[in-house]
Amino acid sequence: MQLAIAPNTVSEANRDIMPTAGTPGWLTDGNPATGVPASGDAACVANMIMAEIIQPILDAGLTLDAADWGQLSAAIKILVQKGITAASLVALDQIACQQGTNGYLKIPVSATQSILIQWGTFSGVTDNGPTNGIYECSAGIGVSWPIAFSTLFIALAGNATDVTGYGQQEQAWIWSSNVSGGKFSVACRTQNATMTGSYIAIGMA
Repeated sequence: MQLAIAPNTVSEANRDIMPTAGTPGWLTDGNPATGVPASGDAACVANMIMAEIIQPILDAGLTLDAADWGQLSAAIKILVQKGITAASLVALDQIACQQGTNGYLKIPVSATQSILIQWGTFSGVTDNGPTNGIYECSAGIGVSWPIAFSTLFIALAGNATDVTGYGQQEQAWIWSSNVSGGKFSVACRTQNATMTGSYIAIGMA
């Protein structure tokens, strides 16, 4: 690809550019039979097409070469390849998952950062109470996340396991959390019931 090499060409500073006034449209050869005039060979149109083709070639770091008619194709391939950097390939290779009742999913968002989603269970005994008929786990239940977060966005407690009998009002909740773990508790209307709850925590690795 190369700029036009022909008589009466001008420098870039003196090139014809697209008018700012008027209605954009498509060119036509015209039709003498119906009185439709031809659009004419506007130099500004050819200049614009050349500029659009040349720019990605230059962006790819190539030098314009009149003998090479495949430079635009080569430039596209180079620019696409530049978008797949070595750093991003390393990050994709760092996707990790631990499956099971307690586990995590680590999803890279850059070469140095990953979103971390972790889940698991906790168990405790409702040994304290009753308060309004509800027994709680007095000491709380400490949990260490499978992987420590660099930043913790949110940690939530899920449903508690069922306790035999109607109207038990089973509950599970979170007391506190940080990048290393959380503290949870469970409650129901039966004293010394062993209960299990679940959690999910989301943050950055």
